[in-house]
Amino acid sequence: MLLRARNEGAEIVDLFTSGGPCKMLKENGCFYDEDHRPSLGLAVKPTTPGGPCEKMYDQDFVFNQWIRYQSTLELLFKDFTGKEVKEYLFDIVPSKLDEFNLKRNKNESLTAMELVNYCEIIQTIANKYYYTPTEAKQILSNPFVKSW
Repeated sequence: MLLRARNEGAEIVDLFTSGGPCKMLKENGCFYDEDHRPSLGLAVKPTTPGGPCEKMYDQDFVFNQWIRYQSTLELLFKDFTGKEVKEYLFDIVPSKLDEFNLKRNKNESLTAMELVNYCEIIQTIANKYYYTPTEAKQILSNPFVKSW
């Protein structure tokens, strides 16, 4: 987990964002100047509202930068959601994959933001911090993932 700027209308815990304009993106660009902008804010190339913004960084690299803060973030996560991270992931990941599968069955394309979320979900599943290999294998047996 990591902290990032919230999108307008997003929940405070927004692991797999639906996109939308960043709360800090104003008419003339980012609210923060480069000297005060968080590092990840400098590593995202803004696009149109609804995104996704182009990431100029590797998700695994970012996760490794935040690894030392995981216990604090997990406490905050539980305060805001009432759930442990793993419990939340076990609820949301299969339902997100089912949503994607439903769209596919209707011959609908995933939006750019849904594709970003799909990639982030797969990276999360592959991350041994959250899932054991057995758990990952179970989730990856989802019909949508298998047909990708």
